[in-house]
Amino acid sequence: MDPARWFAAAPLALPEDFNANLAAELLTHKSLGAWHSTQATRGTGAWIYQLELCGGPRAQQLLAMIRTAVEAYIADRHALADQPVMARRPKCADLECWASEVHSDGFQVPHIHPAGWLSGVYYVTVPTVDTASDAYAGAIEFGLLSPGEKVGASRIARWRVTPRPGLLLLFPSYFAHWTRPTGTKEPRISVAFDVVPAPETTSSSAMFAPRHQSEEKLQ
Repeated sequence: MDPARWFAAAPLALPEDFNANLAAELLTHKSLGAWHSTQATRGTGAWIYQLELCGGPRAQQLLAMIRTAVEAYIADRHALADQPVMARRPKCADLECWASEVHSDGFQVPHIHPAGWLSGVYYVTVPTVDTASDAYAGAIEFGLLSPGEKVGASRIARWRVTPRPGLLLLFPSYFAHWTRPTGTKEPRISVAFDVVPAPETTSSSAMFAPRHQSEEKLQ
């Protein structure tokens, strides 16, 4: 786990009113429902499964920009092509996505995404939190799969990020991560995703082209 090499955090260049419109689209989506018991999220919240297939026009616009960001992530690490992370990247991939809304006591337990190669999250809306009782309320944290272990003994980095609207995070799917409750009734809305291997095709050299075309036909 080398954050300087494999972790990326940057805002997406989207129209000023995009996040507000996307939030409204997600919160009124017919598929918004209770978390599945197998998910890493606990507490109060809801989610939309398979957003890449059922998402509305603004969700699809966001996913297109995420695909572009993943391609840029790979291009920026061209010099690291012999490293295991890059050597194992899929030549053809699908983007599996889900949207979530959490508030109050909603949080994620430490977990990884074993089916993915690269994972990430985009923050649509982020509430104002009270840090009086928890200085890192609402933060996402990365590190050991078991946060109770001593970092000094393992020599593995641990770090946290304070979410903000428009921020996109990218990281290898084996990076363990978890979140803290926001402690507020206002929702934090995010779109999470995995880049997963897909059958290779000869129709295009673009990493996401086959899936992208099929999604457009569903709209």
